Parts: sequence; structure tokens; C-alpha cells
Amino acid sequence: MGCNVKIYLTYEPKHSIEVLTMSERFVETNPDLVEQIRSLYCIYEAIQWAVPQTQENFGSGHVFPIVESWQEMQVSYNLCMFGFYKQAMVSLRSAFELGLLNVYWNLNDNGHLVIKNWLQSTENTPRFKDIWKQLESDPRILMFQKSHDVKSQLKQLGYLHEYVHTAGYYYSSEFKRIKTNYQTFDERAFRTWLKSASEVTKMVCLLHVIKYPVIVIRSDYDAKFGIDRPLCVMDEHIIQSIEKLLGGNYMKTVYEIANEDPTVKWLKSLPDLSEDERDNTIIEYDKVQIERMGLYEWLEKEKKGYGDEWESDKIQARIELLSKWAHEKGFLRPMMDRFSNED
Repeated sequence: MGCNVKIYLTYEPKHSIEVLTMSERFVETNPDLVEQIRSLYCIYEAIQWAVPQTQENFGSGHVFPIVESWQEMQVSYNLCMFGFYKQAMVSLRSAFELGLLNVYWNLNDNGHLVIKNWLQSTENTPRFKDIWKQLESDPRILMFQKSHDVKSQLKQLGYLHEYVHTAGYYYSSEFKRIKTNYQTFDERAFRTWLKSASEVTKMVCLLHVIKYPVIVIRSDYDAKFGIDRPLCVMDEHIIQSIEKLLGGNYMKTVYEIANEDPTVKWLKSLPDLSEDERDNTIIEYDKVQIERMGLYEWLEKEKKGYGDEWESDKIQARIELLSKWAHEKGFLRPMMDRFSNED
């Protein structure tokens, strides 16, 4: 049933679609913008995995701030593409604050305990001065602060707060421009948003890298872990993007901090897996897949994936071993089908 009520608005969805078309055209005709936006968002998505997930903290909500921060960053981009530049800046402010809180709550590796009241909305979000007081209690952040004054740089992003409270004309939906009374595309406004998005990403990334420097450590992780590599270790293209975003001076201090980091030391001390150990990580992963998908569906997927290599002796030996295991366990059909049959 359609809605027959006419609502007289100036900000209408049809204008948003028009702005989206113009925004997409603008981005697509500027390859440097495409690369910059892609890099920023790849970095932001990746740092979600910086905080360790353990049996003790899994499902506790200790990473909720960075997950929500990542969502706000995505919302901000969408709002910008539709011409809602002020509102996009408001979402950047939320993303920034939540990014800080992720390090704040997990600074002493007990986020699963200390975040509970805030997560349940029974504790107010701490103010910046309280967040910074906690952050500078960490020797790594204090070391970085002595060389680069990160506190001042974090405080400079306080201008995003002005968009939240509409601090006059310049921080209103007019966005420092003369425009019609509905959403329109504006290149200057778009570039202003992108500059702010870059600043937010840089500072949130920096704090995570200082706290978890392992995310910028290069190593042959396949040799050390097989396919069972930790989520917190990054691919080369992410590390390169982080280095480019933060710059050489910052990274020099980050790598000095990393040299003393216990996790980094542990990682570097790990021996490479033997060929049998690497093969075993694949088998264990396959077992998880078979339990979920069922043997028959898994076999179809594997056969397509290997192509001409499917008939090799090594692959067929693994298929035979796993097929026997699946028959013994009764994992022939997908998990949901098996549960349905039990009912």
C-alpha cells in the first residue's frame, strides 16, 4: 500500500540521488581520490583486528568501540556521497571518539572487565581529559608523546565537536557555502570531509599502532602459522598504507616501541612450521569447513578451487583422509540439514 500523504520538504530523497550521481562522477574522474579513500578505509577496517580476541574476552564487547567506530566511518562516507556534509562530519566525530575509547578501555588488556558498565549504558562516556590521562599512563604512549606531542594533535580534532552542536553558520548544514535550501554536490565540501576523514583515520590508527605495534611487523606468517595466522597480523599492502599515512617520523618511533614489545618479541622468536605442521593447519581448517558445509558440498567447492591440480597425489591423499573422517563423524550434509533431520 502506498502513502498518499504529501510531505512538503526541501531535503528530499530525489535530491540525494542526484548528488550521489555527481559525487560518484567526481570520485571516478579523480584517481588520486579513489586511491586515498580506498586506503583510508582499508586501514580502518584492518585495525579492528588489532585488539586480541581470547577465550577469556571473546564475546565480552571489549572491541565494541572500534566496531562501532568502523560503522560510523562507513556512515560518514555515505552521508558525504549524498551531500550531507555536516552530518558526515558528525559521524566522523563519533568515529574518532569511539576509536579513542577502544584503546582507552583496552589499554591494560582488561577491556572485557572495565567496559561492562559503559557497554550497558550505565556509565557515561569519559571526557577527553580523562581519556588522555589514562592513555598517557601507558609507557609506550608516553614515549611517543615526548617525541611527537600526540595530545595536541588529538585535541586539534576537537573542531569536529562544533559540527555536533552547530557552532554557528560555519558549522551548520550550509557548510561555509552559499547553496540552495536542499542538498547539493560541492567539491570543496567533499574535499573538506576527506581531509577530516584522513585526520581521524591517522590518529585512531596511530594510537592502535602504538598500543599494538605487532600490526606493522613484517614476517613470513605463512611459514610461522600456515593458514591459521593470527587476525592481528597484517598483509604487506596494509602495512605500506599505514606507513604512508603516518609518515616516516612517526613510524621511526613506532618501530622503536615495537622492538621492546613482548608480542613482537614472541612473534620473532617463533620457528617456522615444518611441512607436515603446515599441512596439518590446512587439514584442521578443512575439518571446520566440512562440519559446517557437509562433505559433499565441501568436495564440490574444493574441486572447483583446485582446477587442474585436483588430481595430484598430495591433494587426493588429503581428500581421502578427510572423506574418511567425515563419514566417521556423520558430516556428509550441511550442519543445518543434519539438525533439521534430528528434529
